[in-house]
Amino acid sequence: MKHLRKTGLSRTIATAVGITAVSTSLPAVVTAQTSPVSDIIEEVYVTGSRIRRSNEDSPAPITVLGSEDMAAVGTTNIGEYLEKLPSAVAFSNQSNSTFSSTSAGLLTTALRNLEQERTLVLINGRRFVSGVNPGTGYAVDLSSIPTALIENIEVLTGGASAIYGSDAVAGVVNIITKKDFEGVELNVRSGVSEQGDNEKTDVDITMGGSWNRGNAWASFGYSDENGIMARDRSFSDTDLIEMDTNGDGYDDSYGWLGSSFLPQGRYGNYQGDGTPFRSGIGDRENSDRFNRADFRQLLIPIERRYAAAGASYDFNDKLSFGLQLGFNETIIASDIEPVPLDLNTGIWNTDTVVGGTGGHDIATSLLLPERLKAALLSDLRTPENPNPNLTDLGNNLTSRRLVEFGPRGAQAERSTTHAVFDMQYELGNGWYLDAFASWGKTRTIMKSNGNLNVERAELAMDLELINPNDPNGGIQCKSASARAAGCAPFNPFGLNTISPEAVAYLSAATTFRAEVEQTVFGVSVGGDLPFELPGGAISFAGGVEYREEKGSETPAGFVQSGIISGNAIAATKGQFDVADIFVETRLPLHNMLAFNLAYRVGDYSTVGTQQTWKFGIESPINDDVRLRATMSESVRAPNISDLYAGAGQTFATVKDICEGVTATSTGAADANCRSIKEISDRIAAQGFFKLTQVEKQSTGGYIGGNPNVQEETAKSWTAGIVWTPQFADYLTVALDWYNIEIDDAIKITTRTTVVERCYTADSASFDPTCGGLVKRSNGALVSVDSLSSNENIIETAGLDLDVSFATQLSDWSSSLSGDLDMNVIYNYVDKFNTTGIVERDVDEDAGEILWPEHRLVFTASYQLERFSTVWRARYWHDVNDSNTPRENDENGGISAKGFSDDINNKDAVWYHDLQFSYDFTDSLNAYIGANNLFDEEPQMLAQGSQHGSTGINTAPEAYDVIGRRYYAGFKYSF
Repeated sequence: MKHLRKTGLSRTIATAVGITAVSTSLPAVVTAQTSPVSDIIEEVYVTGSRIRRSNEDSPAPITVLGSEDMAAVGTTNIGEYLEKLPSAVAFSNQSNSTFSSTSAGLLTTALRNLEQERTLVLINGRRFVSGVNPGTGYAVDLSSIPTALIENIEVLTGGASAIYGSDAVAGVVNIITKKDFEGVELNVRSGVSEQGDNEKTDVDITMGGSWNRGNAWASFGYSDENGIMARDRSFSDTDLIEMDTNGDGYDDSYGWLGSSFLPQGRYGNYQGDGTPFRSGIGDRENSDRFNRADFRQLLIPIERRYAAAGASYDFNDKLSFGLQLGFNETIIASDIEPVPLDLNTGIWNTDTVVGGTGGHDIATSLLLPERLKAALLSDLRTPENPNPNLTDLGNNLTSRRLVEFGPRGAQAERSTTHAVFDMQYELGNGWYLDAFASWGKTRTIMKSNGNLNVERAELAMDLELINPNDPNGGIQCKSASARAAGCAPFNPFGLNTISPEAVAYLSAATTFRAEVEQTVFGVSVGGDLPFELPGGAISFAGGVEYREEKGSETPAGFVQSGIISGNAIAATKGQFDVADIFVETRLPLHNMLAFNLAYRVGDYSTVGTQQTWKFGIESPINDDVRLRATMSESVRAPNISDLYAGAGQTFATVKDICEGVTATSTGAADANCRSIKEISDRIAAQGFFKLTQVEKQSTGGYIGGNPNVQEETAKSWTAGIVWTPQFADYLTVALDWYNIEIDDAIKITTRTTVVERCYTADSASFDPTCGGLVKRSNGALVSVDSLSSNENIIETAGLDLDVSFATQLSDWSSSLSGDLDMNVIYNYVDKFNTTGIVERDVDEDAGEILWPEHRLVFTASYQLERFSTVWRARYWHDVNDSNTPRENDENGGISAKGFSDDINNKDAVWYHDLQFSYDFTDSLNAYIGANNLFDEEPQMLAQGSQHGSTGINTAPEAYDVIGRRYYAGFKYSF
């Protein structure tokens, strides 16, 4: 790569987007160097603006990343690359989605860590269809965009709804694709981790050609990445919990957890063979608990294939057309440990169904081994209860790990089809008309296995002797109709006691289907108005857009009815549309001051008329220094998931505000609690309202969308300075402060909050059912439902620094040669606060795991003739798992304690990547490289932590979970 000197042209383009790009991508911005300057300038489009620009500068900071930057660090996936940027966090990736039943393997990004729905991903400035199931959320699956087609990626942080419409609250990721392909390009890459797993293979080929007035191209690719099991890494191979070892009330170390759901079963204090159960939490050597990590995945395997094609045609000197088509298919397979079955809750529903019946009589059981039967009867038989029922053992004390059914798993096939047709017409006098139509659809088919049909399981445990007069005559299902359907006795008492016939009868393989469809039409015009201000001509752009979103999600009948060993999920179906009108103008008041104004009004079928605006200032002080600032108001209209997500069943912990109420206590909810007869009766009998452990753990309910949820609004501003000194070629320094405040942020209301808000209401209007959302039995909560609503105010602020420098070393010394590029992208988070709109409680997250105060990426590249090398270092500052470690967590799961500094504080980490490449000819380039060169292990975050992902003992959004890995590849063009 030969660097351009900082000519007037290169300076214009570098600063027109208001950025400091990673310097290795700068030559990619300046294309067709033999073309006249005017031709190049006409092609400059700035993310965050509809106005075609030449010498104007953007008031908003934008980071530009070229395709070379991804290739230089061995990345072949956009999502993987973006999550390394200091301004972005992976909302979903191959590690943190391993336990998701609907979004496993998705790759989505969240700018400023403001969640995926608040980051708008565009392709060439236009929307792309969501890849997330509509009952789960809304975001573009970055794995559906082929890396081979990318020219560069432009990242604009901060509100941009006035330019692009809803969802651009945190910012915009605009992926610019290559066009006008000539010839053939073949890319082949292979890699593997140092542990010998996570093998990767990537192959793609692109070909194209031009004729007098047009160009056509096609591209095909295949990628296969193997997964990693949790048992294959030392930090994730054991089922761990955070523990208090010194008795001070705060967790201070990690210890063995395991699961009490054993392959041989646990019943009361005994295993399935009648031997005592050794609980042994914290002491694996003296424990019978089950290591779930043996079955869990650390990284989900992904297979991808794509086909894409495009064509452009200049009808004449004024009119041109373009067409792009694409198809991408992603296949994933996720596994977790076999089903944990609790006979009480899973089959007989004794905890969640008022008046529930069923059970298994110990004394007359045809299944219980004699040793276990004798042990249980000895423990449980009393004069008051001479013939106990197995359900008396309580929740989680009638448990069995169904290893005979194999691991629970999901195989998902996601296909994304996308088409865009566009037209450009030059109206004359610098004015133009753009029109486009785009359509996209994502289909997901997910098949799951390893589940149990609990309806059939009850029939398969209701047994009789085949010959009642012969105790050894065998057993069969009592129900003749069940036997006709293949019913075989289900014996969960002991190791390997479930027969293959029972597995065949009870297995509940399910199919889940989802579909998202997006249609967009748009027309815009732009140009310079026929009069000027002192700083030059007034630029204008305006137009109309129409967008329709549809989504449906159909879980299997087993899942909807809740008769499998898992939570019930209802179907999702919904749609909405919006029509927008937008205008944008640039007012050059002076050659040292220009204003940018944008306004958009949209008519939504769901939330009515919404207005957004943006105001920007550009102020070049001189040739070296430029000031810039923006203010904007953005909007995020509720998506299909927010509005129409089918209710999903949950048993997450709910804190009952009535617990502890006495006959005379005066808490905010106490009078309302005592007004419920069952609660007052228990207070009279016990002295206060006391819940059993089973009652505390057994509150079911449903969460889902809410058609009455309203839009979010966000106010954001940035202010910065760009320094491009004349005395230093290719030195650019940009410093920008940002501030974003989101009002009425949409979130599922926690079920504890549902109860608290309802029960602290004025007694005159108190409704103990909370509008049908809350149900009690014998005073205890048995069901609490919740919906999405406008819950929070979110505020974040910080500083972005971007420094790039490029030079020819011969300029510094005649004894040196080659080209050197260096770049630093840095982010400082000053605050990230979430405030409850109703309760006004404030959660301060800055400095926690996913909001480190300091993040940076440093890149240095050196090129000498045909040889080049790139080194990248990534830094994640020391953080806390919790900023309030001494406060008990009401929803703390296994550990409801606080955290000591020993496990709460996490050290800073550096990750280093290195690549070497060589151009054997002008057509052939080969390269080798290593990522995580020094094999930095992730910070530990076991179960009970605030930010650890389920099952892998760390936070994969922050820390590398693979370890050192190597890759090699080549690119051949002809």
